[in-house]
Amino acid sequence: MAVKIVADSTCDITGELARKYDIDIIPLHVILNTETFKDGVDIKSEDVIAWSNKNNSTPKTAAPSIEAFQKVFQKYSDEKRDIVLITISSEFSGTMQSAQVAKADYKDIDIRIVDSRNLSTGIGHLVLIAAELSEKGLSAAQIESQLLDIIPKVRASFFIDTLTFLYRGGRCSALQAFGANSLKIKPQIIVEDGKMKTGSKFRGPTEKVCRHYADFVLEDLEKIDPKRVFITHSPTDTKIVDIAYEIVKSKNYFDEILITEAGCVVTSHCGASTLGILYIEK
Repeated sequence: MAVKIVADSTCDITGELARKYDIDIIPLHVILNTETFKDGVDIKSEDVIAWSNKNNSTPKTAAPSIEAFQKVFQKYSDEKRDIVLITISSEFSGTMQSAQVAKADYKDIDIRIVDSRNLSTGIGHLVLIAAELSEKGLSAAQIESQLLDIIPKVRASFFIDTLTFLYRGGRCSALQAFGANSLKIKPQIIVEDGKMKTGSKFRGPTEKVCRHYADFVLEDLEKIDPKRVFITHSPTDTKIVDIAYEIVKSKNYFDEILITEAGCVVTSHCGASTLGILYIEK
């Protein structure tokens, strides 16, 4: 049987894509006060925004339990089907560590756990590639090897519409958040080697920033793999997403443009109207 591809919910692919490519998704947890929810299952990004604004706080997030991974591993162990699991960067979450503990009980199948060194559809790119390689009949070891070669080429970034959520989560000071919001500065957040860092700073209304950001990240098209690009966003005005889509489409470069909504984990930390264009370099 083809190798089973599994990912955690931070890959931010749609349910339609997961079904199309036969991908299992294991949800992370979102904790609101004393209640725990499964990301994308019984809580959505809109719920996170509403709760955060009401409570002036950032929800806590947690890795899936070891038992959650064991349940999936057992299912495919029973089918004698090897697994490639792709996780959020180990710098951001203990998800990979939980999966490794769970893996120890399954010796009869080949389980490869791949640290994406990324988040959101930076992971999503790898997940879809893995599914395509599985369809071609590659082994778990071969898929892992190819993914490890691709990981350094994934380019993931977002522009943050407001620093309020980063402030609530302790990732910037009140002064930084107030100053940036007052001056309408919207920073670019880049994922590099499994960690987040600040990139360029854009200024102005969200529509203007979206245009500048899209043109900026796509300025060296010849360096980008044209096969696929993701536009991923937290809850936002559809016209912002439309602006990004039209700019990407106008390049007449990509074979496939996929639009997805960021899950609860990214939304918890970055807030509403966060948008990213994510691709792979050649």
